[in-house]
Amino acid sequence: MTFKKAVVATPVVETCYQTGLKALGNNSGKINLGDTTKCDGSVDIDGCTVTRYSNSNRRDYCFSYKSCILRTRPRSAQYSENCNG
Repeated sequence: MTFKKAVVATPVVETCYQTGLKALGNNSGKINLGDTTKCDGSVDIDGCTVTRYSNSNRRDYCFSYKSCILRTRPRSAQYSENCNG
């Protein structure tokens, strides 16, 4: 399943897929990709879920690069990866 298909299949963020790192807005400059053509898209999880989860910690973005899904927290250096292969 592609990153875009996975996003669209997830009800809480189904309309939030963005090409490239567009979902990260001004924070996209904090991510340095070796080959930007291999970025499969991104999601602003916070922006998509602020109404539904207004009292939760939502300051996350996710994006797919070279078929790896990465979740970032721009206010810190934390990240996580989900790579198959």
